[in-house]
Amino acid sequence: MIKSGALIIDKHPHVTSHEVVERVRRLYQQREVGHAGTLDPLATGVLVCLLGDATKLSQYVMSQDKTYEVGILLGVKTNTGDITGETTFQKAVPSITSEELNLKVQELTGVLNLEVPKYSAVKVEGKKLYEYARKDVEVIVPVKAMVIHKVEVLAIDLPRLSVLIHCEKGTYVRSWVEKLGENLGCGATVESLKRTASGHFKIQDAINLDKLEALDDQSRKTRLIPMAQALYDWAQLRVADRDLNLVMNGQVPKSVYSQMLSASFINKPTDKGVCLIDESNNLVALAVRDPIKGVKLARVFKVC
Repeated sequence: MIKSGALIIDKHPHVTSHEVVERVRRLYQQREVGHAGTLDPLATGVLVCLLGDATKLSQYVMSQDKTYEVGILLGVKTNTGDITGETTFQKAVPSITSEELNLKVQELTGVLNLEVPKYSAVKVEGKKLYEYARKDVEVIVPVKAMVIHKVEVLAIDLPRLSVLIHCEKGTYVRSWVEKLGENLGCGATVESLKRTASGHFKIQDAINLDKLEALDDQSRKTRLIPMAQALYDWAQLRVADRDLNLVMNGQVPKSVYSQMLSASFINKPTDKGVCLIDESNNLVALAVRDPIKGVKLARVFKVC
């Protein structure tokens, strides 16, 4: 069985991202398994798992934009930022028209400086915030710049509404919802959360664990996305013969160097990097621009 690649899981609610990884490890008999972006236990939807050498792509896959479908309950604030927590504030939802509510939602786009959730893994003085929260220890909660590209209101049925949020990596949806509640003066909490896309991986591409488990080994193998395809927004260059040998030995061939720095690559996503692939379309290395060397190899992979 192929041991490296990306696997798009449709996570069930009340399951941790770690539990998903453990089940994938057992199903693929692969010790090296990780994921590109944690989903809270409450959350469902797209969880990109990376197997084998693909775990080395984590930082690049995680950098891709995300899209979430969010169910919001107005008039309630909880200590966790979602409906699973204890209610800390409650107030009647003010009279507001759909147009006014939509305007309040649209105000929360662009670059927003928001507090990260108290129940999160962000570290303060060496400890995760949720460790302080569970012990009811007061701590200064960090403020983080979060980028919201677009918000679409899907439905309004006060005190509930649902929205679709397209955002950059590192955005805490719970923080955005709490800010909306603050701006409305009545509080708000996440009632449901579904990641519908991570980069170009859509919910339609995903499979839930129960269905994955029911497949035979060969069918499971076909669910793995080749490593080069996982970096869909990177340019690709094919290397062969002597150039391939140079790359496998950690060297940048002159042909790769000249092509990456040529004018013909100006309009290609070389700012992200270039996937170097062999004649069988296997990913053999990642080449990136470097201010000193011009081009360097960020990663080199073993090709079986």
